[in-house]
This record gives sequence, structure tokens and C-alpha cells, in this order.
Amino acid sequence: MTRNAVPKSRIPPRPPSSSVTERREAISLYARGDLSWRDLQNRGITRYTEVMAELADMGVPMPIAPLEGPNLEMRLKGIDLLRNVLATR
Repeated sequence: MTRNAVPKSRIPPRPPSSSVTERREAISLYARGDLSWRDLQNRGITRYTEVMAELADMGVPMPIAPLEGPNLEMRLKGIDLLRNVLATR
């Protein structure tokens, strides 16, 4: 095993993939807010980076949850923290 290799026992097994059309439809529904991340996982789509890459390929912007709900204050604090870190660079 090479120095940077991840042991096979730590790599989660990939579920059977659906057809490209089914994946794209599910990811489109996710981007519109009609499916949750959990719904995508139940359909065998488990890697968020692949979802983002597929959205980019389709020319669809990344989904952003609305700034509302019980965690609003925490999310706003996180956004401010990121803005401050980026402003110092």
C-alpha cells in the first residue's frame, strides 16, 4: 500500500448506480428543493462532490438552503465567520 492510500476497509462500498438519466433527474430535483440529501442517498447517490460536479455539468447552480428556521442564528454566525476569514486573506 502506498503512503497516501486509504485502506480498502475504510472505503465505503458504492451502491449500485442508477442510469445516468435517473441520476440527473434526481439531482435536478435536489437542486430545486424537491428532494433532500437523504432522498439522494436512498437512491444510491452518496458522494456530495459528484452531485456538485453533475450540477456544474448541467449548468445548474448549487442549491442553497433558505435562511430561515430554527438554525438561522447559527447559520448567520457561520456566514459572518467565513466572510471575516476571507476578508483577512
